[in-house]
Amino acid sequence: VFPNRRAGLFLRRQLSIGAKGPMWLPEMLSVEEAFARWSGYGVADNLTLIVELISKQLSEGDKGGRDAAAFIGHARQMAVDFDEIDHYLADPQEVFTTLSEAKAAETWHPDGSPLSRYETAYLSFFRALLNYYRWLRIRLLERGLMWPGAMAAHLASWSEQQWLEKIPEGEVWFAGFNSLTPAEEKVMTRLCGMGKAKMFWDLDNYYMLPGPDGQHQAGSAMRRFRKNHPELVEHWIGNDLTTKPKKIRIVSTSGAVAQAKALGVMLLAQMPAGNNTDEAIVLADEKLLEPVLNSLPEKVGEVNVTMGYPLANSPLFHLAEKIAQLSVFKTNAERQTLPLMLVTDLLMHPIVSGAIEKELGKGCALLALKLISDGSANIFPHRLEEHLFHLPPSAQQLVNALFALREKSAGELPASMLQWLETPGLLNISDYLLEKQLDELRRLLNILSDALKVSGLSARESVPLLLRQLGKNSHIKLSGEPLKGLQVMGMLETRNLAFRRVHLLSANEGMLPAAKSSSSLIPADIRRHFGLPMRSDKDAISAFHFYQLVKHADEIIFYYNTEPDALGGGEMSRFLLQIRHQLMKVNKDISWEEITFNPPLPAGSGEIRIEIPKSDAIREALARKAESGISPSALSRWYNCSLQFYLGEILGIKEKPLPGELPGYNVTGTIIHSAIERLYKPYVNKPLTEEAINNMLLQLDKAVDEAFSDELPGVSKTIGRNALQY
Repeated sequence: VFPNRRAGLFLRRQLSIGAKGPMWLPEMLSVEEAFARWSGYGVADNLTLIVELISKQLSEGDKGGRDAAAFIGHARQMAVDFDEIDHYLADPQEVFTTLSEAKAAETWHPDGSPLSRYETAYLSFFRALLNYYRWLRIRLLERGLMWPGAMAAHLASWSEQQWLEKIPEGEVWFAGFNSLTPAEEKVMTRLCGMGKAKMFWDLDNYYMLPGPDGQHQAGSAMRRFRKNHPELVEHWIGNDLTTKPKKIRIVSTSGAVAQAKALGVMLLAQMPAGNNTDEAIVLADEKLLEPVLNSLPEKVGEVNVTMGYPLANSPLFHLAEKIAQLSVFKTNAERQTLPLMLVTDLLMHPIVSGAIEKELGKGCALLALKLISDGSANIFPHRLEEHLFHLPPSAQQLVNALFALREKSAGELPASMLQWLETPGLLNISDYLLEKQLDELRRLLNILSDALKVSGLSARESVPLLLRQLGKNSHIKLSGEPLKGLQVMGMLETRNLAFRRVHLLSANEGMLPAAKSSSSLIPADIRRHFGLPMRSDKDAISAFHFYQLVKHADEIIFYYNTEPDALGGGEMSRFLLQIRHQLMKVNKDISWEEITFNPPLPAGSGEIRIEIPKSDAIREALARKAESGISPSALSRWYNCSLQFYLGEILGIKEKPLPGELPGYNVTGTIIHSAIERLYKPYVNKPLTEEAINNMLLQLDKAVDEAFSDELPGVSKTIGRNALQY
């Protein structure tokens, strides 16, 4: 029994290499598969739990959608918390009673005043969690399912007699585990105590024993286990981290996607063609999968992707999300317009524009530009139809069918959306990745459709929220040959595997280990009291996987993003700093090299110098500017970029706000200054009297209207967010 299935595949390969003749292989299972077999229940994944929770809430809750929308955001967190409570053998009733009492204390009013409507709903939600937990367990049991934590807790409660009946003969070997939950630990140690199981480890003294810098975080889980069960952790502890020579290179790039480009260059320079079975690409950030696959040079040959590709990151899911958002804007008497940015996003989406432009060159781009040129952040449907009239008939039909989806009810939308996506000619199904995206999205939309039918939900606003939450828990399964070619995987997939050379991308603080996230409804103090995992425990697991990867490799190339103020950008991971300042003190055979990657310039591109001679006309314009006054922002612009100052202040070229955006503070400030100037100008060098102020107030609306029109010509002042700004 391994932590995952992948380790079993590689063990089979090693046995086939070492075996001198025919032999019977032991059965190899993941811990989840083993627990499911022993318990007799199927495993309910997170997506199943979320759909069940949402369906129950929608069937009983507010069909108008306000409560439903709030609940959808919590369903995923509830599923995770329920699983952890069982894995850590906490009493659900005690946990949720304590939680609801803590929330009641938070919302208590010392003056005795009643709770607001929001506070009452907030408190009701936390008081209902125990009922949701109990209902969900019963509901799944009726279907022959359990979530993994419930399954582990169920097995942990078994007596020796029950285990002897389940495993009457033979032996179970648990191999390659690290951080066991209390339920898993109880199952494994009980079987070991009965003589029915053995445990095998892959550990290192560097993080198991105290060092110059104290106890290492990576070994914290195993040190606790050894303290409780010293007889089970006697062997299989090596010294590879402190004795094995290693070559470490740090590649810094400007931008996350640039890491994929740097990887392609490194592979091209180092990898002999076809000799890559001992090399792995590990992604700390799964969003980089597509850029990485697009950056691999042809000479790498076969590639096996073992990690699932997140559906929420795929182009097809982004299109489905936009369509769901469009459905909120049903044409009716109260809301006659559509947001321009949403319309142009749909038209310019690669899948839609690709289908249309087979017949009409840059048709979508031209159509979007025409809509933008109207100068409004919103568009009337009849105006959209006028522009569509210039498209070929088949393109008109496709786009009209797309925008007609907003007329569908919440319950009809998923099936109608799927029907539109399967329009012949829209998707290139010969594209393997796109085909897999459609398969997973089809499954997701069918699940969503069933959930909406059961609940009878009528609120359109909930459909995009439901789709987004379900998409976060959906992964596109990519098939391949796991024992051949270059391996592309996430950190968790590396468990129990060893590679000679490793490329690890997104080795940034905030990615490795992952940044803190509020993925629990249970606050830290209550988690600590009931022994639930803390943030430090999750960091320790990340540290263990990281050092196991380093332990076995001869060469590791880390890539990180130096771009500041970005998610996971700017700083290299603390784990890299630990290698440099701690591990290298005890292992003198580690070499360290830092490289800055600069993408190669395209052929023929060189430095472009823009020089504008200071002519008499420019000198006169500068003199006029100086006489009228130079604002601090203009002075700052000249200091930072003299060309920008020339274009804006001398030639008068102004930056236009994007359609759909609120005017920025600079534009708002200019409008206000311009309006005030109009009001005060008639009274320059005159005493400011009460009568003058009253006259200004009478002219106020006109002054603001003129200033707004001058600064934002063509922009509607009566529709959408611009109306609020005006």
